[in-house]
Amino acid sequence: MTINMRLYSKKEIGIIVRIVIFGILLSSAYVIFDYITDGYYTEYIFGEVVFDFYHFLPFILGATLGLVPGVTSFVIVFIWAYISYGMDSFSVFGYLLIYIVSDLLSKYGAFANKKRVLATAGCMSFLSTNVWMFILRILEGDAFNISAKQEFLYFIRELPQYIIAGFIIYILLNVLNENMRKYVIYSYYYGEDYRNEKRRKGLFSSYNKLSRRVTVALFIDLVLIMTATTIFLFPSDYLNYYFSAGREQYVFYAKHVMLLLNALLPCVIIANHMVQRITIDEIRNLSDYLGGLSEVGDEQRKEYIKKIERIRPVTNDEVSELYEAMKNMVYEEEAYFDQIRKDDYVEDDLKIAQAADNAKNSFLSNMTHEIRTPINAILGMDEMILREGKEPRVLGYAKNIRIAGDKLLILVNNILDFSKIESGKMEVISAEYSVENFVKQLVNTVAYDIRLKNLELNIYVNPNIPSVLSGDGNKIRQAAHNLMDNAIKYTTEGGVTLSIDYEESQDETIMLSVVIEDTGTGIKQEDLEKLFKPFERIDENRNRAIQGTGIGIALTSQLLRLMHSTLNIDSTYGKGTRASFSVRQKIMSKKPTGDFVKDINIDEIYYEKENYVAPEARILVVDDTELNIYVMKELLKRSLVKVDMAKSGKEAVLMAEKAEYDIIFIDYRMPVMNGEETLNEIKKKIPDAATRYVVCTASDESYRNHYREKGFDEYISKPVDSSILDNLIFKLLPSEKIKAYEV
Repeated sequence: MTINMRLYSKKEIGIIVRIVIFGILLSSAYVIFDYITDGYYTEYIFGEVVFDFYHFLPFILGATLGLVPGVTSFVIVFIWAYISYGMDSFSVFGYLLIYIVSDLLSKYGAFANKKRVLATAGCMSFLSTNVWMFILRILEGDAFNISAKQEFLYFIRELPQYIIAGFIIYILLNVLNENMRKYVIYSYYYGEDYRNEKRRKGLFSSYNKLSRRVTVALFIDLVLIMTATTIFLFPSDYLNYYFSAGREQYVFYAKHVMLLLNALLPCVIIANHMVQRITIDEIRNLSDYLGGLSEVGDEQRKEYIKKIERIRPVTNDEVSELYEAMKNMVYEEEAYFDQIRKDDYVEDDLKIAQAADNAKNSFLSNMTHEIRTPINAILGMDEMILREGKEPRVLGYAKNIRIAGDKLLILVNNILDFSKIESGKMEVISAEYSVENFVKQLVNTVAYDIRLKNLELNIYVNPNIPSVLSGDGNKIRQAAHNLMDNAIKYTTEGGVTLSIDYEESQDETIMLSVVIEDTGTGIKQEDLEKLFKPFERIDENRNRAIQGTGIGIALTSQLLRLMHSTLNIDSTYGKGTRASFSVRQKIMSKKPTGDFVKDINIDEIYYEKENYVAPEARILVVDDTELNIYVMKELLKRSLVKVDMAKSGKEAVLMAEKAEYDIIFIDYRMPVMNGEETLNEIKKKIPDAATRYVVCTASDESYRNHYREKGFDEYISKPVDSSILDNLIFKLLPSEKIKAYEV
């Protein structure tokens, strides 16, 4: 891998080029001067030891500036040597080995610390003395006539120069400050950027393997020395004869081979470098750019994309075509991301968004439980007033409390439903429902506001509509209520009209049509789109006194979309608005609903319930909130059911072991032992009991199947609706324990 020169500025590249040229000329001049003076100035004799510094500058050049400058210097020396010495110029081959080996060692971190410097110096000394002298002796026909002492003297001959040069290289690559080091090309392999690149590409382990490689190399050196020493100690006339026989012809061929290597290897090395620069490095630049693009943050993305022009290939070939294709892909991808950002479909940070979404869901779940608990108590106690109260004025107050409580519950449900739709957790739950009760319950939720604003409520229901349908009646009623609530808010005079009609099909289904019209303020055409955006209100200056969260229409649109329907709104500013939708429903009873509308009185509260008593039935209510238990007990008082109370899961298990219960109501969220754990423990203790288990939870009906999978027989939502509670008990109790209610 070559160094990416695009990392440097033009000014820095100019300085590096001048340093490289100076290094090439200095190293070449050093070697040529050494040849001319026959090593007079680079040899130092101490007794029997001769210390050489032939390779001092070539070693530094190859290890700091790289193979190409070293090979260029070698070419200069070889041309001079060939002109001056002819065939004998083969001997400069040793310098080529020095450049190649020093480049390789430097790339793999041989100068990263002082221990590696010493190990590298030993390897280089053995290569350029023992090995090289062995090659020369073979050429002279005297390969093995040498002592172990002479081998040792050869080894230490160049060791000092490599130690001194090695520490100079260590300083240049590691110790110099960063501003100076960047001009020493191979310092890149010792910097943090290279280590990060190694980690990213999974190649960093090469550094860790270097010490083992050096150890193996030293071991091989030791084996070679021992082998050579053994041969030297036991000379063989046969081997010497073999290498001396025909020596002149052998030497002639060997020298020619070296001459060819001197000429060809530099060409191959430089050609390889050019291929790296022109082709492989350009492809690497493209690869690194794409890798960086995948890692860069959204805020820096646009600036990073602009850098693509800086990696444009210098040649007009297939790599350039690849670059153009990649550039087009990057720009098209960014345009796509821009569009996604405009549509608000992408968060800046996916992890933060996920954490925020989880926190929001957790908060809403807790809020549901905390808000529904007091609402349950309020509506439960209010139900007691409605049942047992005698004074008309007090009953009137209680009715208003019931209506206001229902409205508060609808508001809480809207917020939670909108959150569930956003997170993709909202489901359509099909169940049978009565059209008459559907309409009456819908009227209940808006009656108070109609009376308060003194508006007229007109109701039309086609009397031929099948009386019992199957579908998600709760969501249809919720959508219709949101539309009626909106119509009432923005109407000050006149009234609101609710129309329910249908169209028959041949597949046992109908298209149920719901239309809400008002004589209110109307909506400007340019504001219609705002209706479908959550938490955004229209005509704020005119309607600032009107209360609202701004999610009603947006939520209605989402609910209808889940049921494969569409909300249609037509409005004339200053005159009124018409909202409508149609939902396909399955027919469960073809009996016509009839004309029940004439009996509707907005001053009454309508709900469906079974009238019965069950004095022999026994029920256990498990809840950690005492007030909730009291409300449940009071709601069941008229049915004469025996009600026991448990304030924890542990207490409920003990009571279930001692008595036989027909139904056990278990609050899902309790400390220490939650509803699911309580259920499992009771079933473990009394596995064959005929008891029916009902979970009490703040979750809505979409969780019904979830709780059934957990082992519960039924589900009831908080706050507990008395009519739903009565019907549920009527459904779950054994028929022999139910008796007709007598007034």
